[in-house]
This record gives sequence, structure tokens and C-alpha cells, in this order.
Amino acid sequence: MKIQSTFAVVTASLATVMTAVPSFAIDWVYMGQASTGEAVYVDRDSQGLGRTLNSVSFFYKLDNEEFLAFGDCEANTWHVEGYDTYSPQSEGTQNMMDYVCQ
Repeated sequence: MKIQSTFAVVTASLATVMTAVPSFAIDWVYMGQASTGEAVYVDRDSQGLGRTLNSVSFFYKLDNEEFLAFGDCEANTWHVEGYDTYSPQSEGTQNMMDYVCQ
């Protein structure tokens, strides 16, 4: 399916970018707390690296664990490769989606 192959190319490209960017260059913006109590941050400079009509790729972290996510702005969900697809369960994660989809 074309969407899956495009997703694979974007994932590989962003994974390369992620390893090439030193962590000190990341500009984390606090979004609030996740339902688990962890702090939610979004990298201000990463949103839009892979933007399409209704989706956006971005880096976020929960406390100190960093993730590359692919947000579906229309469905208000995000996918993390190797994990799952999530929907906001807290004000912090809803703030994250609002921020990256603006």
C-alpha cells in the first residue's frame, strides 16, 4: 500500500535526522502532565519535519524518554513506531496534539 511505503520512508528519514541531531539542540516545550503523571514535552523544532495535509511527525518525551511520533491531526491520535497508536488521555497529551497540529 502506498501509504505504508511512504510511512516507511518518512520513518527511516526521520530516524536518520534524530540520530544526527545532538540532544542539546532540541528545544523542549512543556505541555503538561500525561495521565501517568509524567511530564510531556514536545520538541519545538521537530514539528512539521514530515507534515502532510492532516498528519505531522514530531519528537516528544515523557519525563526523560524520547519518542518519534506521527500524529493524525484529523483523528486526534499519534503513532509511535514499535509501540502503539494513542489518543489524548490527559490535558498534557491533548495540549501536545493541539500544539503539533496548529
